[in-house]
Amino acid sequence: DRRLAPEVESTAYFTIAELLTNIVKHSTAASATLTIRDMGETLKVEALDNGGGGASVQPGGGLDGLQTRLRAIGGAIDVVSPSGGPTRVKVTIPCASS
Repeated sequence: DRRLAPEVESTAYFTIAELLTNIVKHSTAASATLTIRDMGETLKVEALDNGGGGASVQPGGGLDGLQTRLRAIGGAIDVVSPSGGPTRVKVTIPCASS
């Protein structure tokens, strides 16, 4: 119900785009769910897919780029992706000053 600061909105946009791209390109998932929640002081983004798992933050990879972008504004990424799946990526973006 509110506009967030441009930095928060652009970070959320690129984060979501990268997460969905990774699901399509790498997960072999048949389905995925994306949840976005405005928690007031933070924006929570969660992607869950039923693919084969094995995703991780590796130097030079897409998730590493996301981690770098998020850390620059005080955000965080948590990747849980056991072999065999599913993969769940949780992202927190601070937006208290929005």
